[in-house]
Amino acid sequence: MGKLLLEGMEFRAPVGVLQKEKLFGSRLMINVIVSGKGINGQNDYLADTIDYSIIYSIVKKCVMQPANLMEYVANNIINEIKKEFGNKLETINVQIKKINPPLDGVVESSGVEINWDADMLL
Repeated sequence: MGKLLLEGMEFRAPVGVLQKEKLFGSRLMINVIVSGKGINGQNDYLADTIDYSIIYSIVKKCVMQPANLMEYVANNIINEIKKEFGNKLETINVQIKKINPPLDGVVESSGVEINWDADMLL
């Protein structure tokens, strides 16, 4: 089993509790790591693996939906990836960082990391 990494996806998205975050968006940096069947290089068929262009489309769709919390967005990304790839998946890791969050001080980023494992009962 191998891992597929999609790192450094950057979006300006309506995620946050402040009105200015909802109106102007927050700068988000997102990483998704999935593992599962087919990510092993045993053949050269896209249909047998997990297509990272589909993962990117899922992330973009989920992140552009208005939300208060990054963890809510991360959970939505996980659920949509599970719907798309089903039993091909073994694990999903989603990391979201808000770059320069609106705090009273200099903060490079705030973030969340949510994990899903096929062995979990969800």
